[in-house]
Amino acid sequence: ISHIFENIYNNFVLLANEWGFFSQPYTYAIDTTWIDSGGNKQGAIKNPEKCASGWGWCFVTLHIVNHDARFTVNVDAVLKKGIISERARALLQRFVNQSKIDIDIKRILADRGFYDQDAVICARDVCGGNFLIRAKHQKEGNKKGEVSKIFDRTPEGESVFELDVDFSKLDLNPNLIIYYVPQDAEKWDSGSHVGFLTDLTQDQISEEEAFQIYRRRWSIESYLGETKGNFDIPTQSPLLRVQLFVFRFQTLLYN
Repeated sequence: ISHIFENIYNNFVLLANEWGFFSQPYTYAIDTTWIDSGGNKQGAIKNPEKCASGWGWCFVTLHIVNHDARFTVNVDAVLKKGIISERARALLQRFVNQSKIDIDIKRILADRGFYDQDAVICARDVCGGNFLIRAKHQKEGNKKGEVSKIFDRTPEGESVFELDVDFSKLDLNPNLIIYYVPQDAEKWDSGSHVGFLTDLTQDQISEEEAFQIYRRRWSIESYLGETKGNFDIPTQSPLLRVQLFVFRFQTLLYN
């Protein structure tokens, strides 16, 4: 059934393409969502922060976040917490390869759940250097990376653009943008500054532009909220494949 549904979804993407939906490049966001498994461990991942029972099913999603075009193009399950970015990479590549259409991915946006080497490599594979991955600020500990040290020395009220920042032993280091956002200090729980990894340079994007572009990522949060709320299909199944089928169907209704 899951295989049949995936074929249906691929045909839905092809139909959208026939209507001209993919005739222009879009900005895509990747994100994860968690469904509490009620303690059932079959196909589930331990995550007490996201799931009241301590265990949940994790799905990675790929979503277009342009103001005039919001569309979720694929959803897949994650089987281990440490491979979330790897699954996102596979999801992106499968979308590009299996859709049988000429996809132009303009930009990738990702939150701190994708703050790792795999996510940077994934973004470079599909859209070159045009990506923004939200950086983590480790405020305590003796093993701070260069990103956290730059956060620490950025003056209050100022934004910075650092080139060639040491990150996760990559052969080619990304750049780091740190933007001062006093009006959103509570929302952005990293404090009054928010940071982004990117391969773009100051000639291509400013700190302010990076922040405003990244804010479009909120569209994927809206999709996840609506999918679990307005399009929720209750199921008590303990099977991951059934949970994935249901969530994909909810996504189809959302689109």
